[in-house]
Order: sequence, then structure tokens, then C-alpha cells
Amino acid sequence: MVIVLRPHATREQVREIVEILESHGLRAHLSEGSERTIVGVIGDKTRLSNDSLELLPQVERLVPIVEPYKLSNRAFHPEDTRFQVRDRWVGARELVIMAG
Repeated sequence: MVIVLRPHATREQVREIVEILESHGLRAHLSEGSERTIVGVIGDKTRLSNDSLELLPQVERLVPIVEPYKLSNRAFHPEDTRFQVRDRWVGARELVIMAG
């Protein structure tokens, strides 16, 4: 599940969401933009009541995610992913072919 917060939600409001998730044994993955924060919920979402989250003033909407690979999926993480292999950066718009 992804929790889309209202534009310009405060750090305290984001922290409240994270604390709620952690109190239910879940983890939060934050994606902070210039205007909006998106919280990815990691773990067994059946422990959580969606109704209570939707009532919070900082929550714009809840988006169920049924696609695999949420952390690398462009629906949740729209920025290019880059990582370093020794002295070379891999990812973004550059084509790199790897074999092993």
C-alpha cells in the first residue's frame, strides 16, 4: 500500500504516519518530493486498519499496490535508480551491459 499525503504535510504529520505503521509491526519507506510525500507500507498490511489512516488530515488517499517490486517500480519510485559498482555508476539513462 502507498499512502499519499496532502501537499506540504509537515514533518510531524509524516512522523505520525510512520509511528502508526511501526506500532503495527510495519515499516515505512518515504519518498519525499518538493510538494508531496508518499509513504510506502512494507509488511503485512492486514495488521492495519485502512479506515483509521484515511481519517487523518494529512492523508490524501491510500493506494493499494498489487504489483511486485514496489521499491524499484516507477509507480512508487519515479526517479532513476543509480548504484555504484567499483569506480563506475550504473543506471539512469546510460545503457550498461553486465554478464556474470
